[in-house]
Amino acid sequence: MPPSHNWRPADVDGVDWVEDLEEFTQRWTGARVVLLTAAGLEDLPALPARPRVYVIVEAHEASTAILETERHRIPVEGVLVWPEAATWLREQLLI
Repeated sequence: MPPSHNWRPADVDGVDWVEDLEEFTQRWTGARVVLLTAAGLEDLPALPARPRVYVIVEAHEASTAILETERHRIPVEGVLVWPEAATWLREQLLI
């Protein structure tokens, strides 16, 4: 199944999905956690490295996303597979 570039989890309380690139770069350093979709990782501009950056994907995209993060210029702490990562993510958003 090919990646769905418009996909993102719809039911994540506490997550603001930012589509505007300028707003995204302004919020980059102050966000508690940064979630990128597979398409967001591809389009990510050069930004300073920061902790707690994750790529969130559906299961069929996981291996591709892992390979993409390994060669990307921004360090990514991990690839989260949805919906399996839902509980972990909600806990992170509470910290």
